[in-house]
Amino acid sequence: MHFIFAKIQLTEERNKFSQNLHARKNKTFLLFSHLFVTLHKLLRLGKLQINLLFTLLFVTLPNISKQEMHKFILSLGSNCHSHKSMEKAKELLIENTECIDFTSVVKTKPYNMIADLFLNCLAWGTTQLNYAHFLDMTKNIETICGNSKQLRQEGKVVMDIDILMFDNKRYHEHDWSREYIVEGIKECKYEIY
Repeated sequence: MHFIFAKIQLTEERNKFSQNLHARKNKTFLLFSHLFVTLHKLLRLGKLQINLLFTLLFVTLPNISKQEMHKFILSLGSNCHSHKSMEKAKELLIENTECIDFTSVVKTKPYNMIADLFLNCLAWGTTQLNYAHFLDMTKNIETICGNSKQLRQEGKVVMDIDILMFDNKRYHEHDWSREYIVEGIKECKYEIY
C-alpha cells in the first residue's frame, strides 16, 4: 500500500515538473526533472525500495540544489572516421555532463585547410564543472576519440570540440559566423543573452 502511494505521488510530482518545464528557468530544475523520471522508472521496475526513495527525496535532493550548474554550447567536428568519432564523442559527453542535447549533424567544407569534408554538430547543456575542468574534459574526449597532432598536420581531424559559450561568455568568436553554427544555434534551446 505504501509503495503504491509513493509511486502515485512520485508520478504526480514528475507530471507537475513536466507541466512547468517551460515556465521555470531555475538552473537546477532540469536536474530534478531527470531525477524524478529516473526514480519513477526504478519504482516501476521494482528496483527502488521505499526507504531509499525517501532518503533520495529528503537528503540528496536538497544538497544537489546547492551545487552550481553552468550552461554551455559546444561545436563538434570530424573529418576522419567521422561517424564513429562523432558517436564516440557524443557518448562520452553524455557520460560526463549533467544534461546535454545535440543538433542535427551536417557535412561542411573545411575552413583554412585542405582536407576531406567534415561532419559537424553543436551540443548544449549543463555541467557542474568549472570552465578549466570542462575544457580539460573536452580535450580528453578528443584524445580518447583518437585525435593527435600528427593526424592534424596531415589534415585529418578525428575529433575537434570547441567551447563556443560557457555560462554567458562567448569563445571562438570567428566561428560564430559559420553557417552550420548559425543554423545550429537556432536548434539549441539555450538562452543567449
